[in-house]
Amino acid sequence: MLICPVCSCSNPDDSLSCEHCNTPLDAELGTIVIEPEDQRTTDASAPASAGAAARPARAFTGELANGEIIADRYEIIRRVGRGGMGAVYKALDRELDRVIALKIIRPDVVSSPTAIRRLKQETLLARQIAHRNVVRVFDLGIAAGTRFITMEFVEGETLRTVLHQRRKLPASEAVAIMKQVCEGLKAAHAEDVIHRDLKPGNVMVGPDGRTRILDFGLARPIEDTGITRTGMVLGTPDYMSPEQALGQPVDSRSDIFALGVIFYELLSGQLPFRGESMIDSVLLRTRQAAPAIDSLEPGVPPPVARIVMRCLEIDPARRYQRAQEILDDLQARAAEAGAASTPAATTVTAGTMLGSRYRIESEAGAGGMGTVYRATDLELNRTVALKVVRPDLAEDPETVERLKQEIALASRISHRNVLRIHDLGEANGVRFVSMAWADGEDLGQLLRRAAPLSEERIVQLGSEICQGLEAAHEQGIVHRDLKPTNVLLDSTGHACIADFGLAHSIDKLQTPDARQAPLSRPGEIPGTPRYMSPEQVEGKTSDARTDIYSLGLMLYEMGTGRIPFKDDSVFQTMAQRVTESAKSPKLINPAIS
Repeated sequence: MLICPVCSCSNPDDSLSCEHCNTPLDAELGTIVIEPEDQRTTDASAPASAGAAARPARAFTGELANGEIIADRYEIIRRVGRGGMGAVYKALDRELDRVIALKIIRPDVVSSPTAIRRLKQETLLARQIAHRNVVRVFDLGIAAGTRFITMEFVEGETLRTVLHQRRKLPASEAVAIMKQVCEGLKAAHAEDVIHRDLKPGNVMVGPDGRTRILDFGLARPIEDTGITRTGMVLGTPDYMSPEQALGQPVDSRSDIFALGVIFYELLSGQLPFRGESMIDSVLLRTRQAAPAIDSLEPGVPPPVARIVMRCLEIDPARRYQRAQEILDDLQARAAEAGAASTPAATTVTAGTMLGSRYRIESEAGAGGMGTVYRATDLELNRTVALKVVRPDLAEDPETVERLKQEIALASRISHRNVLRIHDLGEANGVRFVSMAWADGEDLGQLLRRAAPLSEERIVQLGSEICQGLEAAHEQGIVHRDLKPTNVLLDSTGHACIADFGLAHSIDKLQTPDARQAPLSRPGEIPGTPRYMSPEQVEGKTSDARTDIYSLGLMLYEMGTGRIPFKDDSVFQTMAQRVTESAKSPKLINPAIS
């Protein structure tokens, strides 16, 4: 059944909207999917055995298994998500030997000839868009009575994930992303295609910073009003334009409104229209202007603020009329202002010197706190890792003070299975954390490459992680964000826990005004949803047992290739660990002792 995220009422599996409050039942909105008991022992997201033969095609029953063949051509690798139209899988196109994304269309979406005609028309329209900032749609197919769309597969994370991890972005970074979104919309609108469901979950940011718009599945031809029914409200409520909310005809300016909502959220960490219920927030945008963004976030450059607010005008005639107009303003004024708000010295490349001591060699990765570089410590003639702190964090005195205290705590841990933190430094206007360098991959990379692991390997890694945690817990320090990417493996394969940046002292602080508080702000829920403990999900106090729970999830993943809770959406994976017990890993991998 489907549980509505607004009124919590139960709905049949094939529902498009809640029968009680009419809220769209879309995984992006946090709809919780509860499977029948007799289906919970089957895990379609578990990786196929390396030597297993590909499974033949079968009639669609709601899930596809790893290794299954669709249309004698597409081999399912794993499920990567699910939206309003259906589940999305990573698949191998065996004919062209390339990895693609394959979206299975829910049967109820194409239950009539009119619906099929609309889907074909909109797929043809989406295929016309060939642009570096739009995910390319390849084809619409059918096999064993199942319709599916094939499209370009893109590595990266959605803006929804970015916002969850970081809450908001510096103006310069937000501008860089939105310029690319504008470029993609410009290409789509040139082909007379409207997105109509633009939202952070439909914008993907790759490891190289390239931004692409996903899922033009709700698009329609601007000039054709015969395919999509009049009065039909399509889109995600938080990002709907006023005309969409009222069920009125829409054009490219509806996408511009949605772009403005995303831009507003990237800069402020808040949505511009917030009511007591979903319905209230939808109606607000039809009646009153959004609060000025610079009233919430004074650091937003004025030119950028003006652009955002013009996108959010209630009357479409007062908005930007074309994406190119936004680009013109961003390039002429806002981009320059956004760049000025971030110190130029935060641009770090190979060969950059931070002070007279550290020379940057290469970029090693990025996380919620900032970017990590491999660097040479010229004073001690050794290789170190330097984590350059994000500008918005480095410029906040309260955050810097918290960071200093937490690094002081973490530096007390001296153990071979904990990555040693050296110091918090500042040079050339850049704040950074120096720490030991681990020359190898992280556990997350190992799991993506080789899960499930052998029992001997699981015991070895689990024992080393436990030893590292024990050393931290003896110092009164909880990690609170333990996950595979925070476990580094050296060149000999031994584990080392990294990034105690979210650590807090179990002991009370001894300062008079903070005696009862941990270093993190009250109400914050730090950590990564996929590996959070139930007490973190509920915002309760965490202790050493929080890390034990996260370790349990990692051990489960090492043995089965997946965590025990479905993670199609942040809300679903967080809700399940509070309401359900994990099923035995032996149901997924009987070889586990």
